[in-house]
Amino acid sequence: MARNHKRKRKNGLDDDDSSEDDLKIGVIPTPSQLAAEIRGDTVMAIKKKKKSKLEKKSSSDGNHSQISIQNLSAYKSEGNELIHKCFWVGPPGQDPVSDDVKQMRKLSGILVRGNLSHCPAPIQSMNSEGVPPIFSKIFNSLNLSKPSAVQMQCGPAVLAGANLLCIAPTGSGKTFAYGLPLAPHITQQISGASEVSKKPKPIGLILVPTRELAIQITSSLQPLRRFASIRTVAVYGGQDKDAQLTLLQANIPPHIIVATPGRLLDLLCSNKISLSAVTYLVVDEADRMLSMGFEEQLNAISSQIRPDRQAMLFSATFPGRLRDAANSQ
Repeated sequence: MARNHKRKRKNGLDDDDSSEDDLKIGVIPTPSQLAAEIRGDTVMAIKKKKKSKLEKKSSSDGNHSQISIQNLSAYKSEGNELIHKCFWVGPPGQDPVSDDVKQMRKLSGILVRGNLSHCPAPIQSMNSEGVPPIFSKIFNSLNLSKPSAVQMQCGPAVLAGANLLCIAPTGSGKTFAYGLPLAPHITQQISGASEVSKKPKPIGLILVPTRELAIQITSSLQPLRRFASIRTVAVYGGQDKDAQLTLLQANIPPHIIVATPGRLLDLLCSNKISLSAVTYLVVDEADRMLSMGFEEQLNAISSQIRPDRQAMLFSATFPGRLRDAANSQ
């Protein structure tokens, strides 16, 4: 059904023809803003969360509320070098946006809000200008052709170093949207690293609500190991912790960890892992994480990571708790 009125976004984009299924990307210019969303400070002040016992059981992370996180000390800066976040070499973002880019986004069902100068135009293929060669190598190896809408827009935005709040339907290709840009980010970090640590210090951290999703994402990111020697390990409840520690403590340390909050906090509290080297944080299915009552755990995990990391929230829906948190920043 067509809408009877027209609304204008602050960025000048017409919003009247967009549907609820459109991809929506909010470009958040500072890490502190996204950290506030991850902590859920605004959300908790607005509405009391409902906790679903069924969902908690399906998460296989049911012991997360039993873990003492009171003794975790907050991240302390140790004179770390600035994080290199920008790997985009194509045309920069536009503010104001040209008519051509507006039309391109509209035809692809993409709506962008926020600091538009941080968000380049969507790419049309993995061979577009500015896209790292590894993207097309992975796509070709999987017999994929055209990127999905979320990959078309999030890819350039993430490569440009932006922090994102992305709303896209389940099955839209979100894993590659945030997963492929990890390749240049981690490769650059590895090349400049000199410290040898006795415990795992991942560079990329992907937080998810369930073990099933952790396993799925880890499997999807395996091409990164083939083409860039980037190792991904999943840690989640419902499996023997010692078996996961064996994977974490292998000769080749994991560069990416995909984790459910409870198991990750268990490892943090037992001093088996450090998040001090994480410079790329993803919270996937953020709406579900909030509805399952993971705010306190996300806050505790966030406190262990340097505040200037690049951060992204991905969600299939845009409920009031996420909307209020985003609009209040």
